[in-house]
Amino acid sequence: MKLLTDDSWEAEIGKALRKRRLQDNLSQKAFAVKAGIGLNTLMKLEAGGGSSLRTFIRVLRALRKTDVFEHLESERLATFEEFQQFNGAARQRASKGGGS
Repeated sequence: MKLLTDDSWEAEIGKALRKRRLQDNLSQKAFAVKAGIGLNTLMKLEAGGGSSLRTFIRVLRALRKTDVFEHLESERLATFEEFQQFNGAARQRASKGGGS
C-alpha cells in the first residue's frame, strides 16, 4: 500500500467514485439524485474536493459499496461507560498548588 497525502487520497477516491458511477452508466445528475446529494457536491467529490462523512456514506450507499465498512462492525467498540472509565483512569491532573 502506497503512502498518500490527504489531498492524494481525496483525488484517488474521487477518481474511483467517478469510475464506478460511469460503470453504472449514470450521469452525474442522475447519480446525485440517487444518492440524495447536490450535483455540485458530487462534482466536487469526484474532482477530489473534500466532503462530509454523511455525503460520502450516501455516495457509497448509492454505489452499493457500503461493504467497505463491514470490518468496522466486527470490531468491538467500547461503550460510552467503558470509554469514560478508561479515560478517567488514564487522566491525571496537576495539583492546584502547582508546587512540588
